[in-house]
Amino acid sequence: MHQDVVLIEKEALSLPLDQRALLVERLFQSLGREDELITQRWSEEAEKRLDAYYAGKVSAVDGPSFVASLRRELA
Repeated sequence: MHQDVVLIEKEALSLPLDQRALLVERLFQSLGREDELITQRWSEEAEKRLDAYYAGKVSAVDGPSFVASLRRELA
């Protein structure tokens, strides 16, 4: 891997989670490959999850609690 890429990767990984997610989204968009099928599938998945929530099949978890549990898992 080129040294510049290694440095950028190291810096990106040190960003807070929300900033890394934004960076990933922007990099993906920069590829110019916003695939309609992917967008459609994510939309369908979001609808399915929302329907499950409304039906009482799953419960909601607030963002800070989820991030805290994710950090515990990854530690």
